[in-house]
Amino acid sequence: MTLEFEAITYLQKLWHIMGRICSETLNVLHNFFIPQLKSIEVTRVGSQYKCQYDKAKTPYQRLMESEHLSLYQKQELRTGFESLNPITLRKELNDSMKWFERVFEGKSDFKYKFSA
Repeated sequence: MTLEFEAITYLQKLWHIMGRICSETLNVLHNFFIPQLKSIEVTRVGSQYKCQYDKAKTPYQRLMESEHLSLYQKQELRTGFESLNPITLRKELNDSMKWFERVFEGKSDFKYKFSA
């Protein structure tokens, strides 16, 4: 195996690990617990744009207020939301990112946490 192939394989595994970290903790934390502003109206005043924003809400709150989901889908979302703990998610994210930094710096082996 050539050195370039090993480096590419290593980077692909790191990419896979980062994707798992993002999908398992960061996305859940972001979609359920971090409020965001949503632009309602953008008007042009001369050469500048002026934006009006809706009240800050999480994507979960916006979905629950939406008419596009059925009652069953809303109940499934509510059940998932009630099973989450933002403090635990944040701790898992911080631990995973610290571990990823150690792997990236070569101070740890990724076999112990994930089997990529």
